[in-house]
Amino acid sequence: MEIYRGEVRADMNIIRFSLYLIMFPRLIFGPLMSYSGFAAALRRRRMNIMEIGRGLSLFVKGLGKKVIAADSLYALYRAVVSTNTGNLSLVSAWIGVISYVLCLYFTMSGFSDMSTGLCRCFGFRFPSGFNYPMFSGKIRFFAAKWQVQAVHWFRRNITRPLTALVDNPRLNKVIFILVWAIGGFWYRFSVSSMIFGFLMGTAIIIENRFRNLKFMKSNGILYTSFAVILMSVFLMSDGISDSFRYLWAMAGGNGIIADSLAAYFARYYIVVLLASVYASTDLFKNMVVRAEKSRFRWAVYIFSPAVSLLLLMVCTALMSYSGSSGLLLLL
Repeated sequence: MEIYRGEVRADMNIIRFSLYLIMFPRLIFGPLMSYSGFAAALRRRRMNIMEIGRGLSLFVKGLGKKVIAADSLYALYRAVVSTNTGNLSLVSAWIGVISYVLCLYFTMSGFSDMSTGLCRCFGFRFPSGFNYPMFSGKIRFFAAKWQVQAVHWFRRNITRPLTALVDNPRLNKVIFILVWAIGGFWYRFSVSSMIFGFLMGTAIIIENRFRNLKFMKSNGILYTSFAVILMSVFLMSDGISDSFRYLWAMAGGNGIIADSLAAYFARYYIVVLLASVYASTDLFKNMVVRAEKSRFRWAVYIFSPAVSLLLLMVCTALMSYSGSSGLLLLL
């Protein structure tokens, strides 16, 4: 498609093309890296001890996301969904879907950081897959920052070619929503995940229609987080009926606001949830960046390797204790 549109010339070097296929063999899992982006990274490839150090640090960061954050949140999520939905309290239902969203983020962004870090050890600077989408001020900002390469791929190869064929603005909006539905189906290959994509595309269209309202500007993080959590129920559940039953429990339809199970979750997982919420934002990153520009930057350079080594030791200990840290079948 890129050659047909004239974006790149056909690469006659079998070594370069084979390297691209080997590095990105599973298109259904992503990262859906365009060949033009890969060729540009290959031309800029620089391998030295500093790049290896940065790559290893990024890999350990992603490993920590997966082993420490995602695995802990997954245990909470499984504990909630193992309860019969008809007996689920309102508080427990909300805890379950919030833990799912955070677990999905840390799992996917952790794998993205690990793969990007390994590539950087070999001199390849590939773009990050996630750009801190959690707690975005707009739904469209969340969508643009979540799995960036996949969003760009769908936009570049499906949305733009189709909308270029029609001049009707309303039909273009329908195409936009349908492409998002296809993107949701790509996640789990199920009807419920397609509904998630359909709702996400519809929410972006509605948001663009009312974005000038004062309420939308002052409460962006609140309504975005609320909308994403509600839509994620369809991505989390195995079927449409399960999704609506879970939404009913979230609305208090079971007649139970909180129970002993909700108190147990809040007591033993509140620290994990709060720490995960903080880690999912860019607050810590911004603090480190400011420290690197201050007179205390020497402390960052000294303690960063020690922190990475400590994080690696903790992850190794946790995996050794549990026996493994297998791929979570969230999708």
